[in-house]
Amino acid sequence: MPTDSPVSSRSVRRRAAATPANIPSGPPLRSFVPYVVAGAVVVALGLLIRTPRYAPIGAMGIVVVVGLVMAWLGLGVRSTLTPEDRLRWLLPMLATFVLLLAGAIFAAGIFPPRPTGVVHLAASAAEGDVAISGPAGRVWLTVTGGVVPTATVPASYFLSVEHDGRTERVDGALHMTRRQTRSELHGLGLAGPGTYRVRLEQTSTAVALPLFVRVDSRPLSLLAVLLLGLVLAVGVVAADVMIWQRDIEPSFAPAMLLVLGAALYFHRVPFVTAAELPSALIAAGVVGALAGGLGGELLARLARSLLPG
Repeated sequence: MPTDSPVSSRSVRRRAAATPANIPSGPPLRSFVPYVVAGAVVVALGLLIRTPRYAPIGAMGIVVVVGLVMAWLGLGVRSTLTPEDRLRWLLPMLATFVLLLAGAIFAAGIFPPRPTGVVHLAASAAEGDVAISGPAGRVWLTVTGGVVPTATVPASYFLSVEHDGRTERVDGALHMTRRQTRSELHGLGLAGPGTYRVRLEQTSTAVALPLFVRVDSRPLSLLAVLLLGLVLAVGVVAADVMIWQRDIEPSFAPAMLLVLGAALYFHRVPFVTAAELPSALIAAGVVGALAGGLGGELLARLARSLLPG
């Protein structure tokens, strides 16, 4: 009478290894919740930017959300450090300084103060004075005017600015975009409190007078802001290297330098109009991701390679 063949131990082991209990599970879904929420908030604020009245609020909201997400990403390694490790307080301190500097830069450009003064130049040799009483590390001129539609030559102009016994020449040209004249920004080499005398020296026949010259100032010079950003960048890279020395894969440098790089790029102009905010934020984000995020990662890796051993 035939008997059933016994089940071999090899087949038993094969079936046991294929049980669903032994299949590794993926990452928990809750780890993606902060990214999903932040993305939804950014999309909602991006829609708010399309309304000129609320564009500054939406733009500043995007800056705050992205900055907090980058800080949360960069500080994620803090939970793996021992309680007595000095990096547990050094990392939040550096992240706070970076966020404060970036927030101040973006706020100054998105919510600009009232102009120090506006000069109306209705004819050649016309001039006007603007007095700056507070600190003025940076001074800009914003020139606005009309362009003759039938003109065949560039709408160029020549201004002179006198301050504290020194005179600076300002050459520019007006350009039409979508049937409107685009304002021209000019950063001055002159700085400091006092009276700035703006004089219209010459214009081409394509300029439809009058010209309106707005004078803006900021307390800190561009060099001072860049030096402050450089000090913070060095500290961020050094902290990133110290994390790596503890056998932890860091993301602190690319996250923080992305925010810092975007803010320093945004600081190149004194203010941004509501219509320019979407393109200005996109440009700052791209520059921050490439120069700050990718560049920060490369700088951190270069610093690690220079360490002995």
